[in-house]
Amino acid sequence: MTSVASPLLAAPGALYRNPRMGDLVIRTSDGIEFHVYQAIISAASPLFLDMFTLPQPPSPPAPAGKPSVDVAEDSSVWSTLIMLCYAPRPPVPDDFADLDAARALLDAAVKYEMAVAVEFARMGLLLGKFVEEQPFSVYALGCAYKLPDVARAAARRTLRFPIYFEHTKELDLVPLRVYHRLSEYRRKCGVFSRELVREDGVPQSAEVEKHTTRVQLKTSERSDEQDSTQIPHIYVYKEVPFDLLQPMCRGGTGCARTYGEFSYGPSVELERDSGFGSRRWNSRRVTGQFYSAAMKYMETLYVRLEFLPDANLACSKPLLQPIIDTTCSVCLKTIHQNVSRFSEALRDAIEDIISQVELEIDE
Repeated sequence: MTSVASPLLAAPGALYRNPRMGDLVIRTSDGIEFHVYQAIISAASPLFLDMFTLPQPPSPPAPAGKPSVDVAEDSSVWSTLIMLCYAPRPPVPDDFADLDAARALLDAAVKYEMAVAVEFARMGLLLGKFVEEQPFSVYALGCAYKLPDVARAAARRTLRFPIYFEHTKELDLVPLRVYHRLSEYRRKCGVFSRELVREDGVPQSAEVEKHTTRVQLKTSERSDEQDSTQIPHIYVYKEVPFDLLQPMCRGGTGCARTYGEFSYGPSVELERDSGFGSRRWNSRRVTGQFYSAAMKYMETLYVRLEFLPDANLACSKPLLQPIIDTTCSVCLKTIHQNVSRFSEALRDAIEDIISQVELEIDE
């Protein structure tokens, strides 16, 4: 079994190995004896409380005539459990050598009904070293141990990875329906996120229509008079500033030469400061030399989001660079900042709409 390797736990663990302390000996699977107080362990574990109040079979003798309890876990797990019984605190990355250590602690915490240790392990699974780097494994653990916030956080992180991943042993803990729910969640995230970059901006998916009562903004709160019965609130609640892709040059010699135009999403006139005084831009229209590059960016993003619904794709440098490369010397002064602001706003909008997607979890 993988050990919980932490220098923060070593000193407290050594204290509890002093035979002059405590009125109970806990003997671990690797032969280590911890000298603790029954009252403190019982306060943290209803299981131990019941154990001390019921007759028990005889156990091997312990020093100084103390009663002893043999446990199945090793000393690394019990060092953490005892620390949490005496002085609970939030976890830090160094508390767990790896995911196996976190799972071993969670197993013991559930077995001994130690709520403080379950919470410690739950918070540990949400550490970046686990939920960010091993989201599929953490998702399985969250579902197996009925930790819905862990499962949902991990499911969200899986969107950054291909759905076809290497098998992990944690998936053996859950039935097939749990994996199916994750796949369905991922599919819906792709459906919802792609609606933001569709060419006409009008949701066509039945999946979006089924959720319109939950995600739409009331017509009375819209800035135009369009019917919003099939439009998720993201289109009107958080406008993506497409006007940032408007050329800053004037006179028809640079980017402002019109090669074409395209629109994404509902056409809503917004008042914005363009740097040349207050103007009214069509928030979904891009003109001039940016046309082909911007169109390619949106089309590519639309395709990729189906299989990898990761909002960070909107800020992908390889996708955005062709837009920058089309600029003239005048627009080059501002295009980097404008493209960055535009892509970050689109990323945030995709994040917002993905947050509307529900993941079914047994609690």
